[in-house]
Amino acid sequence: MKRIFRSWLKKYRLHILIWIVFILYESITIGWLLGVFGNPITYLAHYIIIISLFYLHANWSLPWAMKNGKAMLWKLPLILLLEIMVFILISFLVDKFLITIHILINKGPLILNFQYSLKTFFRDLYFIGFATGYFFLITYNKEKRKTNELEKQRLNDIIHRQKSEHELIKAQNPVPKAQINHHLLFNTLVLIYH
Repeated sequence: MKRIFRSWLKKYRLHILIWIVFILYESITIGWLLGVFGNPITYLAHYIIIISLFYLHANWSLPWAMKNGKAMLWKLPLILLLEIMVFILISFLVDKFLITIHILINKGPLILNFQYSLKTFFRDLYFIGFATGYFFLITYNKEKRKTNELEKQRLNDIIHRQKSEHELIKAQNPVPKAQINHHLLFNTLVLIYH
């Protein structure tokens, strides 16, 4: 179990580092600008939702929506709408729960209204944009790796073909020499005989 965790940590260490830096940057900047720092549990709960949305969108939603070119026209808007609705609903439920257990303090009752939805929608759109950029970066890197592998294979095939041709030429050269030597020997013997 420990080895699996270390392997996972090694594989995703850059992701973890980037998320930690981003969360610290955003939390400190917003807290400093507004003059209010929230409860760490509130940050933790919301960033778990955000990180889940990010990887869901980049690793599952976009590949599924973009798999078929023609179906992309209806799949992409559908998946975006579903992600936005689910993000708003989950954020609302988490906020409601945090208010209930007195971790999040809210002035008045929390209502799932247009203002709350709009605020959450822009936050969701922000991370969907990052996730889309991440998806295209990953896709570009995969295609680049695939192109490099194909180019490497093509060059290896050319080298192998040239080696084969060189070996064939080397194998064909002794035959005429042997024929020349054979004729030379035969002619010499005939000359001696006469």
